[in-house]
Amino acid sequence: MAEQVNAKQVNIEEVIAEQAITEQVITKQINAEQVIAEQVITEQVNADQVNAEQVISEQVITEQVFNEQVIAKQVIAKQFITEQVIAKQVNAEQVIAEQVITEQVNAELVNTEQAMAEQVIAEQIITEQLITEQINAEQVIAEQVITEQVITEEVISEEVIAEQVNADLAITEYVNAEQVIAEQIITEQVITEQVNAEQIIAQ
Repeated sequence: MAEQVNAKQVNIEEVIAEQAITEQVITKQINAEQVIAEQVITEQVNADQVNAEQVISEQVITEQVFNEQVIAKQVIAKQFITEQVIAKQVNAEQVIAEQVITEQVNAELVNTEQAMAEQVIAEQIITEQLITEQINAEQVIAEQVITEQVITEEVISEEVIAEQVNADLAITEYVNAEQVIAEQIITEQVITEQVNAEQIIAQ
């Protein structure tokens, strides 16, 4: 992720946890309110998978320019990924059951000249990732690409979060009992000051 540049930021703590996400719905922010809607991944059912790559490509956040505001208390609360289950695989049947991201709750960012700003991306917990019974099959989770996430320039109170497009999830045949879950790369996220905006990221 590229830089988010903000003017006049005081005492910011930033904690960024890893994310493995396929769908992310982001709405536009106008006049100081930002809402990132629920991220829910339900039932990816795939059959016949062979030879593929899983890549989460660059997630780019461009300049956020603010005018004389210090933002207090930006909190991205608990993010849970519950039960990622890859159930029985027998001769080219793959079922990736419910992958649900619950409770991404974010507190308000109060606008206008607040000191001692805290930015916290809190706990991100991935529970139960189970892969059961692969018989005579080569499992590959095919190209899962999250392309550019662009947050365009912000001046004082307007913020636009551009669409985050999830590219093709192509899954093809698989053979002979090999399982490959390829790398997921999330690049740097640098977040500094934010001015004259009330940011709510609710999930």
